[in-house]
Amino acid sequence: MLYRLFNLTTLLFAVLVALAPCTGLASEKAKEIPTFVTEVSQFPVLEKAEGLSTISDKLLFRMKQQPFLLVASIIFLLAILHTFLRSRSQNLPTKFSMITMRKSAK
Repeated sequence: MLYRLFNLTTLLFAVLVALAPCTGLASEKAKEIPTFVTEVSQFPVLEKAEGLSTISDKLLFRMKQQPFLLVASIIFLLAILHTFLRSRSQNLPTKFSMITMRKSAK
């Protein structure tokens, strides 16, 4: 019963989100393009004007222009590391318990 209610709630939420722009619920301010997007779209032009060609130079330039890009990149890299290291760390409790059981059996 709870599972069906959850699916129904999710479906209704999805329909409301899909119909919100059609019904005028979206504000005029939401239709404006954020300044961050316009600044980021200018990066290739600015990089060409600066004569930057290597990836590292471009990344450093972009991070100087938008410091939040550094934070976002670090979070992204940590997420990737977490994804790959999680499977290894998930087996550690099992290995540890087997080692302690062997030691206690002796």
